Amino acid sequence: MSTENKKIPVITKIETQKRAGRYNVYLDGRYAFPVSEDVLVRFRLFKGSEVDDNLREQLENADQQSQAWGVALGYISYQQRTEKETVDYLVKKRV
Repeated sequence: MSTENKKIPVITKIETQKRAGRYNVYLDGRYAFPVSEDVLVRFRLFKGSEVDDNLREQLENADQQSQAWGVALGYISYQQRTEKETVDYLVKKRV
């Protein structure tokens, strides 16, 4: 199939999840993937935006980084941690 004939998916709906700061993104009426509020704002996602394969990969990577950042902040918020402790914790959490 040539790239000229390939239809680029369009965001048809963005809905909030039960978890605060998380959103479900629907492409062409079908659930596609979740994103954090940070990613939603940073990439300026809104209904009607086109999401090609490259952008989708960027969104998924950015969301993983956002989740890792949130886990790390939660871990260090209770007491001071060394860099090694934080890295070990993130590895343990598979982030």
